[in-house]
Amino acid sequence: AGAPLVTEDGHAIGTLCIIDRKKRLDISPQDLEVLSVLARQVMTELSLRKALMESQSLKSRVTGLLFNTLPPTVANRLLQLD
Repeated sequence: AGAPLVTEDGHAIGTLCIIDRKKRLDISPQDLEVLSVLARQVMTELSLRKALMESQSLKSRVTGLLFNTLPPTVANRLLQLD
């Protein structure tokens, strides 16, 4: 059984699959719903990871700009305002 991994803007990027050693033909609607919930959770985690990476990149760029345009003591003081 599988559930599509779909981005917020509707792009299918893969499938979350469940594999068993024996063939099963009796997948319940509840099992399919759980698989769908897990697929949505995977997409949430991927979105959060992407946002974190973008945030870290932006922070790095801002830090570089601060140190390239301001005296180090001022730049350090501004960074401590987090």
